Amino acid sequence: MTTQIGFLQGLIKERVYITRDLKASLTLVAVSGDDYGTYTSTSGSEQGLPPFISRVVNQMAQVLKLIHDTGVRRVLVTSLQPVGCLPRETVFSSYKQCNESRNTAASFHNQLLQQAVTTLNNNTKDSSFLILDIFSAFNTALKSKKDFRGIILDHSHLCLSSTFRCSNAQTVLASLAYVMSKKPNPLSCICIPLFLVAYTCKLVYFLSN
Repeated sequence: MTTQIGFLQGLIKERVYITRDLKASLTLVAVSGDDYGTYTSTSGSEQGLPPFISRVVNQMAQVLKLIHDTGVRRVLVTSLQPVGCLPRETVFSSYKQCNESRNTAASFHNQLLQQAVTTLNNNTKDSSFLILDIFSAFNTALKSKKDFRGIILDHSHLCLSSTFRCSNAQTVLASLAYVMSKKPNPLSCICIPLFLVAYTCKLVYFLSN
C-alpha cells in the first residue's frame, strides 16, 4: 500500500491532482486478508495470531493516516470478510461449515480496526475515516442461504481452479447468465482467489444473491 501511496504522492507533486481534487475525493482501502493467509501458510501459531493481527491493524492505521496526509479528506476502508467461510477453509467440511476460529480472528481484526478508525477520527481535523462492513454483508448472505439464488458454476471452476479467471468481463457476464436458476451452497460460491480476481468474483456473488 505504501508503494501505491508513493505513486499518488508523485502524481500530486506533478500536479496531476490538485488540492481541490483531493478534498473532493474518497479513497477506498480494500483489505483482502493476504497477510493472514501468508501467516497461516508459513506455519504461524494460533497463540501468535492475536499480536500479529494487532501489528497488521496498526500498520493499516498508519497507511490510512498517510493517505489523509496527502490531502484526501474521506478515507473508506473495508473490514475483513469472514475468512473462515472462504473455500480454502470450507473445503475441509465439503463446503458445509465455516471455520469459526478463523472467523473469530477476523472479528478481532475488525474490532481493532474500528478502534483505530475511531482514534483517527478523534485525532484528525476536517476528515472522515469510515469502515465498509463487508463482514456483516457476507454473514447476511450466508445466513440467508434458504433464499440464496446464486451462480451455479461448480465451485472448483469458480473459486479454486488455477485456470479460472473471472476478472475477464466476458466470463463475468457468462457467469451472471447462469444466475437465478438453482440454489447452490453459498459456502462454495464465495470466491477469493488472487487480488483483483477476488473482488470481481465477490461482485458477481453479491449481484447473484
